[in-house]
Amino acid sequence: MTTVPEASSPRPGDALDALRAQLTCPLCRDVFTDPTTLPCNHTHCFECVARALGGKSWDASACPECAAPTVMKDLSVNMTLKSFVENFKSVDAELREALGAMRELGGTEAMDCDGDDGDDVGAGDRGGTLADGGVMEGDDAREREAKACEKLAETIRAIDATLAVIDKKLAVYKAKDEALESHTQPRTQTQPGTQGTLDIESMTLSELRRLYRNVLGRSAASTRKKPWFVKELSQYDRDVMAAAMAATQPESPKVVVAYSSSALRCGGSQDEKFAEVERVIKSIDAGAVFMGMKDLTSECTHLIMDTGSKDRVVRKRTVKYVDAIARGLYVVHEDWLADCAERGSFSNEEAFELKDGTGTGSDGASHSFADGPRRARVCRETNQRRLFEGIRVRVQCCGDALPASALENILRLAGAIIEPASPKTPRRSSRRHSSAVRDHDAVPDSEDEADDSRETDSVVEDVAGDGEDEDDVVVTLVDDLTPRSTFKSISKPVNWKWALECVTRWELLPTLKWLKR
Repeated sequence: MTTVPEASSPRPGDALDALRAQLTCPLCRDVFTDPTTLPCNHTHCFECVARALGGKSWDASACPECAAPTVMKDLSVNMTLKSFVENFKSVDAELREALGAMRELGGTEAMDCDGDDGDDVGAGDRGGTLADGGVMEGDDAREREAKACEKLAETIRAIDATLAVIDKKLAVYKAKDEALESHTQPRTQTQPGTQGTLDIESMTLSELRRLYRNVLGRSAASTRKKPWFVKELSQYDRDVMAAAMAATQPESPKVVVAYSSSALRCGGSQDEKFAEVERVIKSIDAGAVFMGMKDLTSECTHLIMDTGSKDRVVRKRTVKYVDAIARGLYVVHEDWLADCAERGSFSNEEAFELKDGTGTGSDGASHSFADGPRRARVCRETNQRRLFEGIRVRVQCCGDALPASALENILRLAGAIIEPASPKTPRRSSRRHSSAVRDHDAVPDSEDEADDSRETDSVVEDVAGDGEDEDDVVVTLVDDLTPRSTFKSISKPVNWKWALECVTRWELLPTLKWLKR
């Protein structure tokens, strides 16, 4: 029979409690759900730490426990620990039930049983008490106690075996955790050699631009030169600067590229384009990860376009182009790849980012509409509130050139809550496209529909009727061909080009100029 641990040894229940404490999230005080280990090696539930970091700029985004610099892109679920936690959850209740049964069956004295034949079952009277209050004979009492001890011993052996398995898995997890700590230590540790102004002066202009963006949460003007960056960045805390410098030098960059149809039409198949990009990237950094995507996905980092000129201004919108803006990707000219190959290093994408030049008219926007792609990307990188966050939108009709499902997806990426289209009015975006539309993904320019001098600070305030609660307002998008009889069932219909213009400028514009009357 397995020897029961001495009184000085930790009881099984105490060991389970100690293990559970190690697997408890310090934020929600519950066992880990999708445990996420930060660069500083503190672990929390993914949802807990995501809520703690959400909406904060780089310099304010930090570990909830030690305040070490941490950004959303650093979050990834620790799959090894997740597997261990799931195994623990599956056996925790069973082990505690067994321990409860042990205490109920034998009490505290039963935990002190010893001997292989049940002859020594503790000191004191060998007799036992019957259920009716009588006293059992000595032999019967010893036999019953021996059987009880045997059952307890079997239970203890099962617990020992289960705890041994848990200990082995915990040892594996600790080994991997130590390896991870040694791997990430150079990135999180502040090195004396990275703190001085001299190191900043030795950085390239592209590195300084990226460092400035990581520290301040916004990009500097494209006209700024190296001396200006050195002067500005030298004012900040050395520890923050060191952590930001480490963040600007990823060990293995990941570039996931998609090509617009305009770039593909200029020569070469899509596979040939991807092969050329991979050749250039691998020649710069053999450890870099490259992926080529036919369609935009959540993994994409760049959209490469050919505008037909060198001025890097988009004069013909496509679905993929607007989609890339909503995702916050780098929308760059093909020249970026050529410059990378010529320099032998990754060029600063900001110098090659495209600007939107298809909008017409003036609507009093607070920012130049040309900066929409860049501002959308900065919004994503700094975890800012998305453009249409919390706004309810219904896509009723959106012309012939753009499928309603594509516009809904773009708005959803920008944070909008999509409401189903009204069943009384069929969508017409699925109609046969006009023969005049030559590009299958071309999107027409947005135009001002009316002139109105009144402006408002709230988008939903524009479309809300008298006595309507803004929380109940749904922005309904229609096109020029929508029957006016349909407007009777819609409070204030808005031309769908308003949404397109908002995305490409990445600014919520007043709806008054696009209201359909």
